[in-house]
Amino acid sequence: MDLVYNGKGRRPRKCDEHKNTRPSRQKPSASASAAGPAATKAEQLAEAAAEVLCQANEWLAMGAFLAGLVDTSSKLAGREEKFREQAVAALVLDPDLSKMILRMGARSGKFALAGAYLSLLGGVVPVAIEEIREIREARRAEAEV
Repeated sequence: MDLVYNGKGRRPRKCDEHKNTRPSRQKPSASASAAGPAATKAEQLAEAAAEVLCQANEWLAMGAFLAGLVDTSSKLAGREEKFREQAVAALVLDPDLSKMILRMGARSGKFALAGAYLSLLGGVVPVAIEEIREIREARRAEAEV
């Protein structure tokens, strides 16, 4: 095909049919949803801050469980998703509060690791205690026979 060149700009190398057509590089609109990849900065901050708050709630639930408040612990765990939604909705309105929560969360990395281990142990220790009791009772029963 003949390529038309009117003398302005670069000389064309490809016809319109064979041009490399790339999608435009426009920035995403501010109305993009938080679930999508084009979330606004305030939505991203709110999501991250809500995650830090949910982690603190998990620690609270673990503390309640270890203190013997099993029902309280399960209620806290059961309301996590609703809390997350409400926290994100509130934090989107105040990005500075989100940043403050994230700074506090970043400082508590060691506590987060300790909390993860407490969570692990909190689920395993009661089972281990029960197994030890069963083994002791079985040994006592054998000794009496």
